Amino acid sequence: MDKYLKRQMIVEHPYGTIKRTMDAGYFLTRGLDSVAGEADLIFLAYNMKRVINILGVKEIILIINILKCLSQNTTFWFTYIYICI
Repeated sequence: MDKYLKRQMIVEHPYGTIKRTMDAGYFLTRGLDSVAGEADLIFLAYNMKRVINILGVKEIILIINILKCLSQNTTFWFTYIYICI
């Protein structure tokens, strides 16, 4: 497969989505640090949108509850997972 076509399929689709559907075709801030921060937020929003579309809201809430229970540092974490669900 031609390298350009492969790159177009893998890399350019997220940038097109971000530019067109998320209306982020240009940066609103100035300076390297603030532009980097803005780009981080844009890509975070893009990735969160993809996760929500792939997993669904209910599954994400379930995973968050499981992780919350696991972070309580207890040896009986499986009991808390059952309670949280």
